[in-house]
Amino acid sequence: MEFITNIEEFEGPVDLLLYLVKKEEVDIVSFPLSKITREYLNFLNGLENIDFDDAGDFIKFAATLVELKAKSLTSEKNNGEVEEFDQFKNNLLLYKKFVERAEYLKEKENISSLMFKRPKFEEYHRINTNINELLDCLKMIKRYEKFNPPTSIIWHIERIIHKLKLKIEKLNFFPLWKSMKETSYPEKVGTFFGLLEVIREGFARAIQHERFGEIWVRKR
Repeated sequence: MEFITNIEEFEGPVDLLLYLVKKEEVDIVSFPLSKITREYLNFLNGLENIDFDDAGDFIKFAATLVELKAKSLTSEKNNGEVEEFDQFKNNLLLYKKFVERAEYLKEKENISSLMFKRPKFEEYHRINTNINELLDCLKMIKRYEKFNPPTSIIWHIERIIHKLKLKIEKLNFFPLWKSMKETSYPEKVGTFFGLLEVIREGFARAIQHERFGEIWVRKR
């Protein structure tokens, strides 16, 4: 959409106004340049998207009009018009800064859209625990789950830890739950607590990318 100014005895695009002024067919002194600026800003407010190339052209045309009017005012020494001209010049400078800043932000946005952001991974946490704490947890689970643990729970945990270490040595990196599909629930519980002890000893580390997701075990 083209900007059309409507002031005094002129109605049309700014480039045509500039052409007529240069041809001396229009008296630049009689035109309120600040009004042109206000009209153009109102015009921009009504647009969904601003074309910065067109905005840059407007600044060039307006700057030329400022220069021509400055020469006319200097020769005629009209104080009222000089004040009006100074106001317009200041508005034009502010508008120029706005356009330059907008172009800069648009360029940054275009560059940013071509870049891939580094994915964010959850931090690994070392778990400090011991065999007695694990046994306490097993006792709590026993209250809610009906299963019969081996005669010696300590032997059961130690057996699981030994078995888990052999598995870690062999596979080096594997998904815990996926590798235990055919394992009973009590065995899974014991393996989980055995894994905590293995992590505490520094033999391996566990990685979980999302809550309640798969636990990946990696040898240290």
